[in-house]
Amino acid sequence: MSTADIAPRDARPIPEGFEESTHGGPFSSRNGPYYLRRTGDARIIKGLYVDERHLNGLGLAHGGMLMAFADNICATAAIAAARSAVVTVRMTTDFLAPAHEGEWLEGVASPLRVTRSLVFIEGEGAVGGRAVFRTSAIFKIVARQARRPRGE
Repeated sequence: MSTADIAPRDARPIPEGFEESTHGGPFSSRNGPYYLRRTGDARIIKGLYVDERHLNGLGLAHGGMLMAFADNICATAAIAAARSAVVTVRMTTDFLAPAHEGEWLEGVASPLRVTRSLVFIEGEGAVGGRAVFRTSAIFKIVARQARRPRGE
């Protein structure tokens, strides 16, 4: 992956307690950068600034970008809860209000239940006190596999 493929680092001040998240693969690197705040409990809190590249034709945060952000937060919570790699099985997202360019979007995800093979997560995203999305997700616990070289 070239540096042109990675989202630019933000010059705006990052809220106190957040640090750049290193979780995720190449897709998250293009969609972010995401910032993580450690909570000391099972919750995962991440944030990002909504940029022009995140917008739809109406000038609002694109629903697909919001779902990718929600999936990243929920997957991070599922990985922590399962102490294993996971893949998304199902995700349902309700869009409650728009997010606009320049706003700090913050998401939180919490595990509801962990079984031998599945992790159930709920999450939400907000700008300030305004709820933007609510999500629930199910993740399958998997063994981590080596990444295949391109072209195979």
